[in-house]
Amino acid sequence: MDEKIIDKQFFLELTSTNWFDDLCNKGSDGTTQRIRLQKTKFFNQEINLPTLTMKKEIVSRLKSIKQFKKLIEKTSYYADDLAKSVLDKAFEEKTNKEVC
Repeated sequence: MDEKIIDKQFFLELTSTNWFDDLCNKGSDGTTQRIRLQKTKFFNQEINLPTLTMKKEIVSRLKSIKQFKKLIEKTSYYADDLAKSVLDKAFEEKTNKEVC
């Protein structure tokens, strides 16, 4: 892969999009069970790519979003765990008071 043309990480991100799936579908022929990507049809599609600088900026922003998403997931996990602990403690205290 010529990274002067396309950043490897940008390419990996790009190929995981619905847009790329549609591009592949437009470059394919066949019946439901035998759809095949047609090399000529696929490579004759025109796409507009951002500049290399912009591609790197997009990758950087996607990386930040993914890190933020992980932080949210981690925080959510700890919040759920804390809520369960608070409820457990509340019912534990209630049960102990009833026994006495």
